Amino acid sequence: MTRRNRLLIASSAWLLSGIASAFAQGAGDPLTLQGMHQWVVNDVRARGMGGTMVASGNSANALFVNPAALTHVSAIDVRFSGSFFNTVQRQSQEWVPNRLYAGLSILMEDKWAGIKDPLVFNPADSTYAPPTSPFEQLQKPFDTFGPNWSRSTTDALPLSAAVAVPFELMEIPFVAAVGGGQAIDLSHYFQNNNVLAPMLGSYRPSPLPVVKQPDTLRVQWYQHTRKREGSIYTVAPAIAFKYDNLSVGLAANIYFGSSDDLERRWDRGTLTFIYNAFKVDSILYANTWAGTSDYSGASGTIGLLWEEERYKIGATLALPLTITRSYERAFTIDTAASSVSVMQSGEEKLKLPLRYSLGLVLTPTDRWTISVDYAMSGFKSSEQVNADGTVSTAWVGGNDLRLGAEYLAASWLAIRGGYRQEVQPFAVAGSAIINEAVKASVTSLGFGLNVWDVMVDLAYEYYALAYQDVWQSNINSNLTEQHRAVIGIGYQF
Repeated sequence: MTRRNRLLIASSAWLLSGIASAFAQGAGDPLTLQGMHQWVVNDVRARGMGGTMVASGNSANALFVNPAALTHVSAIDVRFSGSFFNTVQRQSQEWVPNRLYAGLSILMEDKWAGIKDPLVFNPADSTYAPPTSPFEQLQKPFDTFGPNWSRSTTDALPLSAAVAVPFELMEIPFVAAVGGGQAIDLSHYFQNNNVLAPMLGSYRPSPLPVVKQPDTLRVQWYQHTRKREGSIYTVAPAIAFKYDNLSVGLAANIYFGSSDDLERRWDRGTLTFIYNAFKVDSILYANTWAGTSDYSGASGTIGLLWEEERYKIGATLALPLTITRSYERAFTIDTAASSVSVMQSGEEKLKLPLRYSLGLVLTPTDRWTISVDYAMSGFKSSEQVNADGTVSTAWVGGNDLRLGAEYLAASWLAIRGGYRQEVQPFAVAGSAIINEAVKASVTSLGFGLNVWDVMVDLAYEYYALAYQDVWQSNINSNLTEQHRAVIGIGYQF
């Protein structure tokens, strides 16, 4: 195989591996729709009960999930809530030793400490000297990045505000409500200090062939970082009515928001591989995408709630939603010779299909409430309209299961707990089950207090997202932990 063919195969494999990893996020994927899957539960009582609210809503906040549950409001109800959270993220890498390139794993993990430079025996004078060929020398990084990283952030945000007003029309009880709050938390951060292009250890679409004599394979080695900070908010008017045991509700959702976006590539070197050796050369190259995005969209929710003495059944239909992301950003390239910056703008769209959710509430006694929700995420059937007008299916997904319970310890105290899984729209690299979505777990504890007719809801959530991206060459272990504290205050007139 000629050198030209080898480079052609490598380039093709790089492009194909980029397509295959469109559902993953671990190998330098660009910043596009990341964060837009992180829907927020606005009701503090629901967050204490594992996020369940389809059939258990009992306040003005019901308009955010199932507006039919607004019929539980018997007086003018006003709600405010806010959140505080601390997030810790980290990645660790383990590289598999390669029989042909023994120093590659050591280079990637930056573990050259204590290893001496090799010496080559010269039979002419029976001496040892450093090798003259760069392929025989120790290959060390030119920076101090290392393979692993971690970061911690702390933030506080207002969560929501809502008001509901009951009234009668033709002897039918109605409730009108309006609210606003955070709908999607756009926060996103990811980093990989050892991105290789082409990815040498890719499983799919096929592994890269072994370099044969006299071929040469050149691989770009760089650090990739992407970051997004911002939120999408909603303003939601709603109305509900009750007829016998059936409640029906309608809500409209107007979405808007913005984010600060940053994507950065910093080249660490160029790797050159021959049959049984490699070398690394330094390079000065970096590019940065920095800008802002504005988001807009509109949708609606239809809610139903059937109530009996000891159970309730709820259902919602969220109408198809298109969220448009309009962005402006500066693209900067820095090399050893120059620095060039140009402005770019464009528009992307995320299209979510019709989505449903089901909820069941059981009240076996007057003190106990058990709640279960099952909701379709819509991620798998979503579409992404790219800036050039092409349409792609960028996400994988599944459905969410939420479990919660509430115990009325006293007339003024409710104790709550719950658990839920949150489906992510990406799959891990090298997954045995192709396009199987990653899932985060959320465990929650909450309290409800009634103090002088002021209703105070408190909730704590522990969020954990752990997964491993697996290649033939290495395993990257990723962990995100978040501690969330949420407080809500309500009053009925």
